[in-house]
Amino acid sequence: MKNDKEFYAIMKTMAVNSGVELTKEVLHLYFEIFKNIATIEEFREAAKKVLVTWKYSRMPPIAEIMEHIGDRPQQIENKATVEANRILAHLQAWGGTKWPVLDDPVTEYLMRRRWKYDTWASNVLESEFKWWVKEFVAAYIAHSDADDKLKIEDVPDRIKPLIKDIGGSGE
Repeated sequence: MKNDKEFYAIMKTMAVNSGVELTKEVLHLYFEIFKNIATIEEFREAAKKVLVTWKYSRMPPIAEIMEHIGDRPQQIENKATVEANRILAHLQAWGGTKWPVLDDPVTEYLMRRRWKYDTWASNVLESEFKWWVKEFVAAYIAHSDADDKLKIEDVPDRIKPLIKDIGGSGE
């Protein structure tokens, strides 16, 4: 979690709702706990859930907020399934004649490296869709869990011109 200002604003909103005044030390403690557990978006959504379900007049404990963040692996699996279905919808609409718009970096990586879209699109059978989705989801989860991030050569082609001079002499 990089956006500590938004995090603090969310925490202060929960404190006001609970009638509690938070100290800097408590804010810092909460931030330190959540910064490696959730993205700011996930924390914001969890806070919304807590605000509409919390029935007590004190600050929700950390465990309560964590419960509402949800099961992160399940979120990744859901995202992977959505991405796989987007690929299949594109395939059914365009076949292999048009490259799909791939906004997700993991999907982009998989459809360029694991399954080269144009080759895959011309060879996949409709009867294999169900199994391909399962395989795609497994690969997506594995790639998302990998410690190594995408290398510069793995970024989408449309991004490469934007980053070509990074780290260079600027000439």
